[in-house]
Amino acid sequence: MAGKNYMVKFAIVKGVNSSTGLNLQLKSCDVGIKETSFGMKGIRLQNPQGFQDKYMFESTEIFVDYTIFPIFKKLIHLEELRLNLDSLVIVKNEQGRFNLNALIPKPSSQDKQEDEEPGQKSKKKGKPFDLKIDSLLLKIDKIVYKDYSKGGQPEIKELNVGFYETFDNIEGIQELVSKILKRILLKF
Repeated sequence: MAGKNYMVKFAIVKGVNSSTGLNLQLKSCDVGIKETSFGMKGIRLQNPQGFQDKYMFESTEIFVDYTIFPIFKKLIHLEELRLNLDSLVIVKNEQGRFNLNALIPKPSSQDKQEDEEPGQKSKKKGKPFDLKIDSLLLKIDKIVYKDYSKGGQPEIKELNVGFYETFDNIEGIQELVSKILKRILLKF
């Protein structure tokens, strides 16, 4: 059982790093023997390089319930995803870039090649996994906004928001990030 937990933890940390370039710290991952669900605890996602604050978010717990067979077709199908974030730190750096932009995946060279070669069959080899989420529950206790773009000490806004939203039928990481950002930014 400990080996399975370690393998899933390793896969998640490497998957986040390869898709975003960000480092994920994960204290523990608990995978059921027969279930298609697992929980993670003690999660911290580091900011990209060029940002003074170390972490983008910290979470006490994330729960995932997934469907296994679509994985063989390069689809991660999550029936349920519960994100419980203690704090989300939105940073605008000296160059005016936001840390959250790092969460939006960049097109891979494989995607660009497929775009350039019309009429060819889609090659799945090397292509990242697609994502489908049936139900996402997002809870954020606190949002901190730090603006370093004006130089000197940052302008800081801190909101204890008690944000609690459900999102349904999400197709892809871009839609996921877009929906979450729109709702969060309405709080400011």
